[in-house]
Amino acid sequence: MVVCKNHPDRPAEKYCAICGADFCKECLVHFENELVCIGCSRDKKNPGWTKYSREWNNLPKFKILYNAMFKLLEKGFWTLFGVYALGSAVQVAIILGVFFITGGGALLQKIITEGNNPNQQQLVNEIIQFFKNSSSILLTGGFIYLVSFCWTFAITLLALDSVDKEKKVPFTKILLQGAIKTLPMSVVCIVYILIVAAGLVLLIIPAFIFAVWFMFVFSGMVLEDTGFLEAFKRSKKLTTGFFWSINSRYCWFFFVAWLWMIVLRLVGLIPIIGPIISQTGNMFVGLLGMVFYYLVYQNLCEINPPKTAEEESAETANKIEIGVFTKTMLKGGIVVLIAAVVTTSGYFGFTYFSSYFKLSGISSQSKDMPSATEQFFRIYDINLLKRALNSKNIFVKKAAIERLGEIGDSKLTRLFVKMFDEETDIQMKASIVTALCRVGDSANVPKIREALKHSDPVIRISAALALGEKSDLASLEYIIQMLNDKDESVRVNVCEALRKFNNSTVVAPLREALKDPSPKVRVAALSSLCKIGGVKFIGLVTGALADPAPEVKDTARKLVNSLMCELTMDRILYDIRMGEKPVKIELMRIVADAQEKTAMNAVMINLYDKDIDVKLSAIETLAKIGNKKIVPAIKSMQKREKNKKIKEALIKLESVIQKPASKTGPKVK
Repeated sequence: MVVCKNHPDRPAEKYCAICGADFCKECLVHFENELVCIGCSRDKKNPGWTKYSREWNNLPKFKILYNAMFKLLEKGFWTLFGVYALGSAVQVAIILGVFFITGGGALLQKIITEGNNPNQQQLVNEIIQFFKNSSSILLTGGFIYLVSFCWTFAITLLALDSVDKEKKVPFTKILLQGAIKTLPMSVVCIVYILIVAAGLVLLIIPAFIFAVWFMFVFSGMVLEDTGFLEAFKRSKKLTTGFFWSINSRYCWFFFVAWLWMIVLRLVGLIPIIGPIISQTGNMFVGLLGMVFYYLVYQNLCEINPPKTAEEESAETANKIEIGVFTKTMLKGGIVVLIAAVVTTSGYFGFTYFSSYFKLSGISSQSKDMPSATEQFFRIYDINLLKRALNSKNIFVKKAAIERLGEIGDSKLTRLFVKMFDEETDIQMKASIVTALCRVGDSANVPKIREALKHSDPVIRISAALALGEKSDLASLEYIIQMLNDKDESVRVNVCEALRKFNNSTVVAPLREALKDPSPKVRVAALSSLCKIGGVKFIGLVTGALADPAPEVKDTARKLVNSLMCELTMDRILYDIRMGEKPVKIELMRIVADAQEKTAMNAVMINLYDKDIDVKLSAIETLAKIGNKKIVPAIKSMQKREKNKKIKEALIKLESVIQKPASKTGPKVK
């Protein structure tokens, strides 16, 4: 029991704020908001400055601490360095493992190749996008890294304590004891970070105060075996009054460490051996930081030693109920934390491996492009489709690109731009540019405009057709200019792209294309004009009967005999595939009533739709316009379909198609 300095028979109430001795209540007086002894109050000394001066001098100077660091290292350098190096190696392994699991290898290669490029904005954007796409895995990896950091911290402190006090603890026992302390330290570390972050939110300055107050909470848990709350109280008691002393010592240490880092950076410039020495030196500087931390802690413990067994037993008796409650809550929190980590890791692991096996199954069934397209048509998971982009199966990769383009998420623009730059296969580049045109805005994505002027005609054709499909008016002027392209196939497809715009602006350019020296271009222009305006351009069609080219004459003859004003047929087919639910249903009814056989493929796609009403409408339409060619596909769907109503409708559809069609056309409900 602590007794009064003047009256040994009385218990001490508190210590004097000036001299620091313990006194009873009668020996203490209030002086400038502090409790001081009667002797110090007579001298009228300033408590704050006197205490500050005393505490400043009590903590050893930096020079003494710096010398003590190397003396401690001499006693057990290889033990200390081995423990710290092992912990650091585990941390590096976790960082690299998480980085490469998330697909960071390609990003790392690009950073190396484009590191000296003056225009690095695109590279920065790709790095940001990488972290956004991999945030879930990176968060899990970050927590695992935090646990490994706490383990390294714990085993280094235990090794320092063993060397300093000559305990000669075996290496394996240090690692085991550190592992036992790791989980509680991880919880304390998270709380410590939250406290400092709260200080930053308040006014920044409290963050520095909190950081110093509770900086020895880790050593308290590891070396003094204190509880959760007791560790924070112990750290606060150790640092009380030593705020400026600790900061001044650490400022000197950081300055010296900074000089070390500069020297090591210069050494790292030496070829071959330089980087190895530099990295080893950096690890040594980290070890010095741990030694310095330990020495400051030990010196503070000498000034404020831990409580005696009698004091602890007295306190324990008074706070046993609070302690039991706190430990129960802490254990409950740890259990919840472990459960959350296990659940999160299990979820992400299950998601990753399930997608891996799913992609493996898709890849094995994708023997050609139609089968790959069918496999991906029912997939809406963008992350799964992104993983499929790395497949070695060319059909899987191409089908995934087309599916992502059909989904039309504008966030995929950067991904397609990157793929377009890296891809070497022309056909694959054509698929990528088609998807890019579908998801991107040509006014804001320069790569789309560049594709219209690409050196390869396949790329130019794909870009023009995709932009025509979405009626991108911002690119219309550029596509019209492509009617002067030197490649005949490009001019033919540009006529088709202009027709898809279904806009009066394209009529004049298509009229000019009727004068093209190539018969194929004249045929394409004539067909496009008739599909845009129908009978409105009958004069142009009849005039084409006098064209010297046989293929132009043949096309004009067919148009005269069967002109049916296909004003919006392509748009109808597009909306049947990609439109909203009400639009799809109404358009399918229209083509069914018109007995429009050309719509059969577009309607078939809706059999894979998630909505039951859309599926039923597609079945009803196919009963009127379908033929026996679709029977194998319907049988395959019957086996996979789980909805009873849809399955019955498919069975009826099969029987209807195999029977001779009636004049009115059968109806399936």
